[in-house]
Amino acid sequence: PSKPKPAADVAPTPTPATTPTPAPVRTVTTDTGGYESKPMTGEELPPNVDEINKRGYLKTVNFEFDKYDVREEDKAKLQANADWLAKYPTVKVRVEGHCDERGTAQYNLALGEKRADAVKDYLVSLGISSSRLEIISYGKEKPLDPSQTEEAWAKNRRAQFLVTAR
Repeated sequence: PSKPKPAADVAPTPTPATTPTPAPVRTVTTDTGGYESKPMTGEELPPNVDEINKRGYLKTVNFEFDKYDVREEDKAKLQANADWLAKYPTVKVRVEGHCDERGTAQYNLALGEKRADAVKDYLVSLGISSSRLEIISYGKEKPLDPSQTEEAWAKNRRAQFLVTAR
């Protein structure tokens, strides 16, 4: 009666080494002295937050008079902002709430905060961690357009974004 032979120790088949994919090269144009405008991957964020903010990746949303609910027409902008934030998981943002000049300073500070908070809540509902989002209200103190027209007031009723950390 012969015993079965023990299986020979076989070295595992070596896995071929994977060569890291080189990061895409950033193209600098000579005529403008700036970066070429093209979509960027996670590895290509500009080195500082000032440059990120200058490029305007995050879109501003607007509000109706005396309201703080996110408008249907702005939900696509916030979805795009959430997609961008998901692509860059280390980026932190301040959501700034603004109002037009009508109403008291105190009332507009409260309304601006509700607007910023509504935008933050919407981004959180799209999967962005609330720890990456802070809010502030400027009320009526920082108008985009100081004119006293319906058009100017509509521009000033907004929530805009400021990248605070890369």
